Parts: sequence; C-alpha cells; structure tokens
Amino acid sequence: MSRDWAVAWTSLGRFRVVIWAAITLVIVAYQLGPMLNARWELFDDAETLSWTAPGSRLSIAAAPEALLTKTEVGKFGAFPRYRPVYYSVRVGEAVAFGPDVRAWHLWRMTMFGAVILLCFVAFELWLGPFVGGALTIFVVANWYWQDIWLHLGPAEGIGSVGLALFTLGAALAARDKPRESAWFVAIGTTIAVGSKESFLPLLLPCLLLLAGARKRSPRPREVFALAALPVLMCALVTTSTVLFALHSGADVYLRPVGAAGRISWLWGSWGIALIEVLALPSVLERAGWKLLAPALRSDDARNSWRRGIRVYRAIVWSAAALVAFQLFIYSPITSWPTWAARYDVPGRLASSALIGASLVLTAQFLTLSNRGAWIRWVRAAAVVTLLLIARREFPWALRGAALRQADFSHRLDDRLNGLAAAMRKNPGTPLVVRWNSGAEIEAFGATLQLLRQRGIDGPFYLVPTAAASVSDSLAFAQWGAQMREMSATGATWYGATIRPWRELGNRLAGARTEIEVQLTGYDVPAWRVVRSDR
Repeated sequence: MSRDWAVAWTSLGRFRVVIWAAITLVIVAYQLGPMLNARWELFDDAETLSWTAPGSRLSIAAAPEALLTKTEVGKFGAFPRYRPVYYSVRVGEAVAFGPDVRAWHLWRMTMFGAVILLCFVAFELWLGPFVGGALTIFVVANWYWQDIWLHLGPAEGIGSVGLALFTLGAALAARDKPRESAWFVAIGTTIAVGSKESFLPLLLPCLLLLAGARKRSPRPREVFALAALPVLMCALVTTSTVLFALHSGADVYLRPVGAAGRISWLWGSWGIALIEVLALPSVLERAGWKLLAPALRSDDARNSWRRGIRVYRAIVWSAAALVAFQLFIYSPITSWPTWAARYDVPGRLASSALIGASLVLTAQFLTLSNRGAWIRWVRAAAVVTLLLIARREFPWALRGAALRQADFSHRLDDRLNGLAAAMRKNPGTPLVVRWNSGAEIEAFGATLQLLRQRGIDGPFYLVPTAAASVSDSLAFAQWGAQMREMSATGATWYGATIRPWRELGNRLAGARTEIEVQLTGYDVPAWRVVRSDR
C-alpha cells in the first residue's frame, strides 16, 4: 500500500508543488487569519511610521535617503548591529504599504507561507512526502513563531525566509542539482545573515555546500561568483559590529567584550551546547561507524556508509556552531533557548536538521545492509512521533495567540483614540509620559508615532517614576540612560518633539491641566486627565 502511494505521489510531477501550496494556504489562513483585522501595536511595528508624514507612504525617490540616514545601514561601525537586508526590506515595505496595517500583516502572512512551502518542498526532496510533511508540521508547530509573525518588526521573519531558501538549496544538493543548489544556498544565506547577526553561522554549511557544488557544477565559475555574496555579507555584518564593540567596549547587548567576559561565557554556556547539540549526535556518529560498519558486507557499501557519516558529521558540527553562537550572543540577557520567544530562531531549528539527517542516515544503513524492508517502519514511526510532538501546539496555539494579539491591538487602538480625543479637546495641554524602565523605550516610541498618526504633536514630556532609578537591569541600562537624557534635556526623537520635563514646574501658578500617560512594559498604556492647583 505504501509503495502504491509513493508511485501515485511521484506520478503527480510538478503538480505536487500545487498540493503543498494549497496545504500551506490553509495553514497560514487558519493560523494567522485573525491578524488581518489587527491594528498597529507597541512592538517596534511603528518604526517605519516615523520616516514619513502622518498618513502618507514613503516615496520611491525618498527611499534611498531613508535607508542611509534613518537606519543603521548608513551607520557602518557606529551602531551595535548591522542589518542591510532587513532594513532594505523594511524601506521597501514602507514604500509599498505606508500606514496600511492590513497590507503589512498580509505581507507577513505571505512570508510565513513562503517559509512553510519551501520547507514542504525541501523536506520532500530530502525525506519523501510523508516524513517530509511531518517534519514541516513539526517545525511549524513551534511556539516561538507567534513572537515573529504576529508582529511587523522582528528581523527573524525575513531571516527565516532566507533560512528556508538555504534549506531548499541543501535539499537540491542531496538530489545532485549543484547549480540550482548553489543559487538557493548563496541567496538564502545572504538574506538570512543580512537580516540579523544570529544567522552568521550559516556561512559554514553554506561554504561546504558551495564547495561541493563547484566540483560538480557544469559552471564552476558561476558557483564561485555566487559564493562572494554570503562571504561579503558576513564580512560587512561582522566588521561593523566588531568596530562598534572595539569603540564602545561592549556588544549589542551591553556586555563587556574583554577576555574575562568571554571566559565567563564559555564556562557557563559551552557545556550546554555540547550536551544539547554536539555530544549526543557525535556519540551516535561514532557508534554508527564503529558498531554498524561491520554489518556491511562489501567494500562499496562500507565506502558509501563512510561518506554518509562524513555528511552527517558536517551537519552536526554546523548545528553545534549555530546553537553555540546563539548562546554566545544572547547570554546573559535571556535564558536560551527561551522556548517561546523569537530569539529561538534560528538556533532551535538545528534540531530539525539533526532529526532529518538522522533519518536519512538510518535509511542509508538499512539499504546498504540489505534491510530495506525496515525503512517503511522507520518512516511510519518517524511520522507518528513528529506529529504527536507537534500536536501539543499545532494548529491551535498560533491561532489562539493571533486572536489575543488582534484583540490587544484593538484595545490599544481604542485607548489611543480616547487619548487623542482628550488632547484635541484640551489643545496645548502637555502630555506627560511616565516610565519605569529603559525596557519601555520601544513602547514609548511607538506611542508617539501612533499619536502622530492621529494628528497629535504634543508637547510631550517624558518623566521618570520614583522606581526608574533602580529598576533598570544591565541589558536595559543604555536605554534607561537615553530615556533619562531625553527626560532632562528634551530631544527630537522619531519625528516627535520632547520637552525637558522640568519645564512643567516653571508654568504659571494657578490651575494646571495635563494629560498623564503611564507606560507599563508592552501593555496598553493607561492615561488620565490631571488637574492641579499650583
């Protein structure tokens, strides 16, 4: 029966992609459909609104200037991170969508669909339709996607598209299509690394795949030229961040870059990387050669098994490098893996690569040892296991999060509409924003932009609460310092004017009216009209 299914599926030819596309459409529409009714919210979604006048789109003519002057692309070596692909896409989105938040969310749904479809096709080429489909569902079911696709700002979304293209390229390499593989691998790596520095370890497997493609491709010079894309992007990202670290003495997460800080990281994190990603697969690799190779009868079979072990070893070390790098850049700002946040991408996806590689290696051994009849049972067990694991989250969890996020955005929209109405009713009334921690700087900036979209230009006053002096952790100390400076001296920030908060005490004696906004993390800010006699 399973063989008849396999023959029927293979006979569909190119139509199989249409089937995968239809399944992808259903998954994305069901899981992210509620976001088409969502509004703007506080999670760095509103950054692009600061690039233009309220209610307008960024013009094509103004796009290059916005990219070079309003993003880190034009601040090479002077900014904690460097993401040229991410901000190029963001500027393009601002040109295409402007303030139309539904178009933004539809675009995010399209990107998520592209990731799923590319995984379906890649995993089918690598593992067959049933195991490949189950592994794709296993990947899609992970909870951390809600922190990526339900917001408009995270760079991990664009990086995931690049990673999916890379995955398809790797699958094409396994199918002995070197030229096609080289294009997908090179472009995918370039997109991913240019979106966020956490994807930098992809350069290792990228170069391994391109080296193999160059040997087998009918156009080796083309493959060599393609290799320049990811190498150049990695060099740009690394050089810019290193220059900043050398100048400031700290990395993007404010940790010291001296030897003592690095040694303390190695002591605390390297063991985790060894256990989770490197130790177990390495033991399996050694056992696979030492214990299983004697079961192979011929020299040809043993040579084929040796080549399979080498490929598996390359995947293991690439996965270990990826996970170790995530520990390196995120510790100690967060416990990694978080099991819920966007920081889990791409590191936790390494486990999917190891699962697929282990299944391929198992099938290869069964074939070489004349136990091919067992393969169908291994595949069936893999499908059942992957779907049972995915069942915990798929397909309800992401949809539930989307419904909650859409509801949150509506509550925020209603709250800001009421605040804007109160400002218009009391023209010239100062808007006093009270904050507790540097972690609220993003919510503050988004609140300013969303008020500007409603025609409210202030005046704005940023006032620290009594707890603000002690509430900042190390990770938010720089943001807290920036908030204090803006509070004390005023600033023009994201197109809005912030006045020194001490000016409030210099107003004329008598009745004073102000509108007070209280920030609380990323929650909907509370506001009230305050009247006092001075």
